[in-house]
Amino acid sequence: MAVTVLITSLASGVTLTADTQATAATGDPVVLLHGLNDGPGVWKAAEQYFHDNHYAGKIHKFDYSGTTHDRIPDNADRFWEWMRKNGLAGKRVNLVGHSMGGLVARKTALDHSAGFTVGSLVTLASPNHGSHQADLCPNIAAGYCNAAVQDMKTDSLFLKALNRDTEKKAAYAPDTTLTYSIEGDEQVSALSVKLSGADNRHVAKDAETVRGGSAVHTSITRKRQVLKDTLDFLNTGNNPGAHHRLSSGPALRNADCTIHHWTHGTVRWDLPQHAPDDLQAEVWKDGRLWGTVPASDKGIVDRLPYGTMNIRFKETRDNGYTSAYSSVTFDAGTWQCDSTIKNASPTVREWPGSDPIASGSTYRVSNKKFGNVNIDAGTDASLVHLWHSNGTAAQDWKLLGGSDGNYKLLSSKGTNRCLSQEADSYVGTRECGESGTQLLWKLVPADGGSFSIRNVGSGGHVNAAQYASTDGTRLRVLGDSHQQAMKWVFRLK
Repeated sequence: MAVTVLITSLASGVTLTADTQATAATGDPVVLLHGLNDGPGVWKAAEQYFHDNHYAGKIHKFDYSGTTHDRIPDNADRFWEWMRKNGLAGKRVNLVGHSMGGLVARKTALDHSAGFTVGSLVTLASPNHGSHQADLCPNIAAGYCNAAVQDMKTDSLFLKALNRDTEKKAAYAPDTTLTYSIEGDEQVSALSVKLSGADNRHVAKDAETVRGGSAVHTSITRKRQVLKDTLDFLNTGNNPGAHHRLSSGPALRNADCTIHHWTHGTVRWDLPQHAPDDLQAEVWKDGRLWGTVPASDKGIVDRLPYGTMNIRFKETRDNGYTSAYSSVTFDAGTWQCDSTIKNASPTVREWPGSDPIASGSTYRVSNKKFGNVNIDAGTDASLVHLWHSNGTAAQDWKLLGGSDGNYKLLSSKGTNRCLSQEADSYVGTRECGESGTQLLWKLVPADGGSFSIRNVGSGGHVNAAQYASTDGTRLRVLGDSHQQAMKWVFRLK
């Protein structure tokens, strides 16, 4: 179960409460957390928007209005204690924040990474690099210039350490982070909001609000565009399996470096079982993509620089699976270079095969032996070929039936034709409404999450063995066999 945390306000303000307004117990929770000089009421519009748009999870509100003037690390510790008391420890938690609350979220993720895993991070008008309004304060924590405001100065030691250590410890992944700034923000500039490597977006100050008006800085919590994008982001993070995001990361090992050259770092990894041929290892540094190598290389030798590299596995196909990050850090000391590995927990040992099979769902069906080649309905929808992935509807197949274990595979080409066994054992298509076992198929589980596609009438299996990777060659149904060319991976469209 994932948990989502929303957080708000630089100039907005501890009773620890958890208001729970839920629509269904089956969804993932969301926690709304306000910021400086504010309270949980700032989230009324967002709460209503989530309910109206069928956010299925339980909605919490963390109220720390009595201590927002304290240092941000202190409030991060309070928030973590609240999470523990409310059963969120040990869970995958999505963090979303507005203004100072975003910094509380980031600090919590950094200091308590052993206690929970960050799924997605969203910050709304958060001073991730400080506020020039805070810079107007003298270096004395009093009145408006309280300890929290001191932490939000552009040159504060707190922010410097937060931005440095977050990347070094890989507290969360840059590609699962969304930031939003708002035009004309009187307190936080758009430049300060952006995080390196994140999905950084901007909303106009006159954009439509879902409820009422307020100061520009706070109105971002009411902008329809922002709430829609935030909700979409939460829904993606709340169900990573449906969006091909794994919670496990590479198993890194054998890290080594030298003090004699700053780009001679080495790290190796274990290749997951059943990894596809197109699996890549991406290396991120300072929130930017440093480089990509085939995962089958099982490592990068004498090329990595000093600092922290976050490494993940990623398929090259559209909507392919992506792993979580593991990290390696190289620190050059006076006499030696030290290397530290922080692997995701758990590490990915076996790469997923097919997505869950369900009647009514649409899939791309690729051959396990030849990789990025799919079953294709062909130019006239009566012939079926093995064809390289091209993203067209001819390669999309919808499963029909299944209650008795037998499926029809409907072409998405708009012809109302289903996969069939034809004369001479060729694979073709015919009208889905026809009767006969030529149109019925059983999906028989095979290794690595694949299936063989067995015709109910003949008992033969769709086979690509004699066609190698040649485009446009027709498929045939051949005898019972367990060779790789008869194994197919079903990936949700």
